[in-house]
Amino acid sequence: MKQVLASGSVKPSDIQGIGLSGQMHGSVFLDADGQVIRPALLWNDQRTAAECAEIEERAGGREALIRLVANPALTGFTAPKILWVRKHEPGNWDKVRQVLLPKDYIRYRLTGTYATEVSDASGTLLLDVANRRWSSDLLGRLDLDPSLLPACYESPEVSGR
Repeated sequence: MKQVLASGSVKPSDIQGIGLSGQMHGSVFLDADGQVIRPALLWNDQRTAAECAEIEERAGGREALIRLVANPALTGFTAPKILWVRKHEPGNWDKVRQVLLPKDYIRYRLTGTYATEVSDASGTLLLDVANRRWSSDLLGRLDLDPSLLPACYESPEVSGR
């Protein structure tokens, strides 16, 4: 962005908005100061099979989980990554105050706003897709504080300035 503005071909006053697009289901863990705690766990990291089984069990089975969040537990999703960090990195877990997707971390860096949108949020395994909000039911079953998750917006909504 600095290079584009420095080139002189675009004036800051000409910019009406910036759109962000995600790259699947990475997990960025932030502390109370908005600082990254550990390297992101990306969608292709498959270490969370045990956590997927735990999520299904706590949800009441695979079909019950799908009724809650319209998805099965897959290793690439965010919820299993959160449980993995909680179980395997307790020192890091104690510091976690916000979990963002990578594009949402970029939004945070640009605007200071913790936000996501429903299409990416559906891949966290924590969104009640039918009602387009975080699943308080599943968060409760997983003993996860809803404040770990950013505000959730519809994709075309302005979510930061």
